[in-house]
Amino acid sequence: MTEVRDTKDSGKALFATREYAIGDIILQEDKPLAILSHTTSYSAKNDSPFIAIAQAYQQSNTQLDIEAKLLSLYHPQADTANPAEQELWKNSQSAAENDDRLHKIIMIACCNSFQGGYVYEHASRINHSCQPNAIVNIQEDTGALLLRALTPIVVGEEIGISYAGLYLYTDTRARQHVLRRDKFFDCACVRCQEAVDPANMIPCTKCHPRHQSHLDEATQYDDDDEHPVKYMMWKSDQFVCESCDYVETLKSSVATVVHSISDKVLQFLEQYKEQDNSSKASSEQKDNAPQDEQDEELESLLQEHLSLASSVLGARHWTTNLLLLLYLDRGLKQYHKKLIFQQAADDDMQLDLAEHIDHLQRITQFVKRLKLHLHPGHLLSDVIVGIARALVSLSDVKSAQYATRWLDHLIGYEPFLSEALVKVVDSLKSAWTRMEADEPAHKKLKG
Repeated sequence: MTEVRDTKDSGKALFATREYAIGDIILQEDKPLAILSHTTSYSAKNDSPFIAIAQAYQQSNTQLDIEAKLLSLYHPQADTANPAEQELWKNSQSAAENDDRLHKIIMIACCNSFQGGYVYEHASRINHSCQPNAIVNIQEDTGALLLRALTPIVVGEEIGISYAGLYLYTDTRARQHVLRRDKFFDCACVRCQEAVDPANMIPCTKCHPRHQSHLDEATQYDDDDEHPVKYMMWKSDQFVCESCDYVETLKSSVATVVHSISDKVLQFLEQYKEQDNSSKASSEQKDNAPQDEQDEELESLLQEHLSLASSVLGARHWTTNLLLLLYLDRGLKQYHKKLIFQQAADDDMQLDLAEHIDHLQRITQFVKRLKLHLHPGHLLSDVIVGIARALVSLSDVKSAQYATRWLDHLIGYEPFLSEALVKVVDSLKSAWTRMEADEPAHKKLKG
């Protein structure tokens, strides 16, 4: 059970009135109040999304009681002191065509809508947190919403979800940029106020000198246990080496390079998301040749950005790891496509799989270093299952056993998996059991 209360700095918010364990359902809403366009990406330089919201609302014939509930949701006031909200207020006015009510609706959609433009009576009051204690799942066909606890929640605790998506795993500077751009506010959550930022970590510039800003391969990949890389972490607006205490300040050329590459990666991630969505939308078309060319170009750009991030910022920086995750996801999809036609993995595919496993291990360690109150499955469930499927496809007991060890990383995350994915996980685990039971018979035959 929950209730809406006023907060000191964040308007109205949703609070727990009972305790919740991980996975418990906190809130259900069978349908949204309204669907206000199909985008959650807005820009002060482009008013077409604002116009789309206005048109969607005008065509919806919303009843007066629902309109009253919509208008009770948060929206910036004309005298707001927040620069991002001032920008939203100003640039959404023209789409409203001097209709104050419609102007408010547009701003409400920008500040409170979920993916697909869904706006809810209760869930749209949930504030953002970069250390969320709950997660929302929405059925695309019906708009039905389910809110589950990600962490144990006590009575009186505010419910917080992430508005940041994949960007939850970036550093504070990047998250602040995305939230200001997409949701028009400056996040002041506990995580954003922490002095130490483990997502922003680079090899020490003194311990590991660069050649024209680039790291040598041993430092870049950091896979020599006998000679571990020494890292600088972002602490209170400067990089500080954990080993030698060497400092690179905010105004240093090093910080400038880090921020420049981070900005490039942020821009690319947006491009990747847009093109990936476009690719999915056109996947059912008969002529996919133009889309295939775009996919090849996108993969080339992904490799280019990944090479830049890893060679300059190293293996532990958020840019390297999020790009590596996209690269891993694409690689696994290609692996399984090949498997459909070849029936069995050849030597090259097995080498690819070994590389995919190495990538997943690196990303898993990155997620753990962030010390979020989130299960790793929140980010990695799909690729973990993809790795397990690939291992089971090798059809030997050791590989199937290794697959179950990876699937064990999802223990505790089962309530958040889709029914289809739960069935896949159960099937993969039972494959190892069957192979293990059959192994003695195989050995006898070989003997």
